[in-house]
Amino acid sequence: MAGEHPFSSSVQIDRDLLSYTPFKEKGRRVKEFDSGEPELDRFLTSEEVEEYEQDRLGATTLVYYQGDLVAFYTIGTDSLRLEYIDEKRLSGKHWKEGHRVIESLPSLKIGRLATDRRYQNQGIGRLLVRRIGAIAYTLPTAVRLLTVNSKPTSVDFYLKCGFEFARLTKPERRRENRTMYLDVFGIIDQMKAETVE
Repeated sequence: MAGEHPFSSSVQIDRDLLSYTPFKEKGRRVKEFDSGEPELDRFLTSEEVEEYEQDRLGATTLVYYQGDLVAFYTIGTDSLRLEYIDEKRLSGKHWKEGHRVIESLPSLKIGRLATDRRYQNQGIGRLLVRRIGAIAYTLPTAVRLLTVNSKPTSVDFYLKCGFEFARLTKPERRRENRTMYLDVFGIIDQMKAETVE
């Protein structure tokens, strides 16, 4: 479809019925969650999520649909050094034409993002990426990119959302999970275009 952004999706649920609760407001661990990814499920249903919150390593948000826990995401601050990025694809004069006044771009990292099996393939993950992009754009501190260290099984999802692979620098070659990034401006441009339509 012409003009469709890669992370847009034909959502099969009513997005207006999604609600978001910060984990710290819930105050207790989730007992059950089944995304099909044991590592993600274990994070949400064990003390690890509480420890992340307490140590301020990431903030987790629980996503509900008509009272059912359908997804969660964890975000934290990050930065991505310019040598990891295809600078030509980003607008901005501070890293072009040898005019480098910065070494890295401020980023918001998606530490974890998972949807319960019962609600997968209904557009929730893409809605959450978009929501996280909007959060990044409206933070009082500057954030230009969304970043993720994607597991091999999640790479296709993030590519469909418009993420790009970071350049394969020496440290990146040693990792199983791939660093990926998405320019927040792309998400905001799509949201602005939709309000005009």
